[in-house]
Order: sequence, then structure tokens, then C-alpha cells
Amino acid sequence: MSGFAVEKAANFFKIDPEDILIIQDDLDLPFNTYKYKKNSSSGGHNGIKSIIACLGTDSFLRLKIGIAHDRNL
Repeated sequence: MSGFAVEKAANFFKIDPEDILIIQDDLDLPFNTYKYKKNSSSGGHNGIKSIIACLGTDSFLRLKIGIAHDRNL
């Protein structure tokens, strides 16, 4: 469903996929760490899979924010 929304907004505002930044959570990154990516697979993230499918490319930018599996509160 995420991909549908991103695709509609990109088409409406005439934004190229290369100019889109997606901010996503990442369980595999340590808590509160960040990683900047472009042209990479979904890594199993369903929202990113949806965006790749709807845009037809993985060439958008991603800011991954670590939420960690083992965060102790």
C-alpha cells in the first residue's frame, strides 16, 4: 500500500524516483543509528517492496533508522 501512495504523489507532482527520499525503520540496525542508501533491495521490508513495485525502480533514496531487535528499555 505504501507504494501506491508514493506513486500517486510522484505522478501528481511530477517527481522523478531519483528525487524521492523514503525514511524507513530497520530492525537490523542498532537503535538510533542511521544509514543512507540508494539502488538497493527491499531487504524484506514490505513497504519498500511495495514502493519498488509501484515505481518500477529501486533508484530512490532511503534513510534507514535503526530500531534494533534487542533494545532494552
